[in-house]
Amino acid sequence: MSSSIDPHRLDPVRGARAPQFDGTAGEADPYEQARISVTAEGAGIRLVRLTGDLGSGSEAHLEQVLGEQIGARLAGLVVDLSAASFIGVRGTAALLAAARRARRRGLALSLVVGEHREITRVLSQVCPDEALLVHTSLTGSLYARRGLVPEAAVAHSPPVTAAHAAGANGPRGGTTVGGALTIALHRLPDHVTVTLGGELTPGGVGALAQTSAELLLDVGRVLVDLTDLRVDFVPGLQVFPSTLAAAGGWPGARLVLFGASPELSEVLVSLDLTDTVPLAADQAAAVARLETRPPTLSRYHDLEPHLASPRRARALFRRACLDWALGDAYDHAALVVNELVTNAVRHARTTCRLDIRLDARGLRVGVRDQGPLHPALLDDPGHLLPPGVGLHLVAMLSHRWGVEEHVDGKTVWARFRPRPVPSSSS
Repeated sequence: MSSSIDPHRLDPVRGARAPQFDGTAGEADPYEQARISVTAEGAGIRLVRLTGDLGSGSEAHLEQVLGEQIGARLAGLVVDLSAASFIGVRGTAALLAAARRARRRGLALSLVVGEHREITRVLSQVCPDEALLVHTSLTGSLYARRGLVPEAAVAHSPPVTAAHAAGANGPRGGTTVGGALTIALHRLPDHVTVTLGGELTPGGVGALAQTSAELLLDVGRVLVDLTDLRVDFVPGLQVFPSTLAAAGGWPGARLVLFGASPELSEVLVSLDLTDTVPLAADQAAAVARLETRPPTLSRYHDLEPHLASPRRARALFRRACLDWALGDAYDHAALVVNELVTNAVRHARTTCRLDIRLDARGLRVGVRDQGPLHPALLDDPGHLLPPGVGLHLVAMLSHRWGVEEHVDGKTVWARFRPRPVPSSSS
């Protein structure tokens, strides 16, 4: 239940035309100057609601209220304009100033515009270099209830055109405005559909990744409509398998794409993305595909350079085997996981990423760190003796193993042949 913020902390601006304000939302003449209320909506989330006329004389008070909230230690700030009768130029300027200030402080700020569809066009015209998170509905928006995508994630997105912004506001749950990519949400009881529009550019990948991750962790079953998506940045398509793997993948996190054009479908298949993230022809087929296990299962975990990380890695690996109904088919691989993470902790001394992947060729585990290719990794008798430990153990237990060098580090991996697993895993 919402709790009101102490109104004494937010005294109205003094003056002949100072707007009315109290700590709870109340009825107001729609043509009166704006009334502003502030309530707490969940942990670290504040809702600033406006009613009445946000015209000349009200914007200074709005700026003061927003400044108070931005200065607090919040996780997210929602400004609800849906009950405002009018939003003037000065009010729009106050909102933009607050958004910029919030972004500098790393605070997620969102606007709920309701039926004020024109505000998206105004924002795109007067702040072409800014990025704002705009929702059409407070209750229908995932972010307005649980937390918001940080503006930094979309701060560098190219500007949206006025026509594009106008077309983005449909009956969906929310729309990201301020970049070439638009993201609309439609929540149903058992899944969420994410409708993408415009162009996928480097600037929009961050917003798409955070939106997808939030939904996969919160709802677990996500469809992505690619019908109106144009892809100018092909590497950006990796956001789908990467985000799914970060969320743990099947069965807790399920992601299906649909509606791609023949050209985009060909690209997705050529990149092998559809093995991990299935591609369906239409929405009905995508809903059905949510129930089917993908050909390739993948997940990863980031680990700290701590002596406890090998033990945690073993537990995470066993959790994956349990989720994927592998039984004890790959129990021996836990020893390899332990050794690879131990090497990363002892030699690289950086964070490392444990990657676990299961496909028709068997199981693959890899550990990526940010350290150089240490001689001990390849041929250091002091590290590898006595026989049967270290990387000798990796070589003995795995079908194949190797090292991949990167600009910022390396990945040591091992592959295990397919093994019989219980029939329930199919």
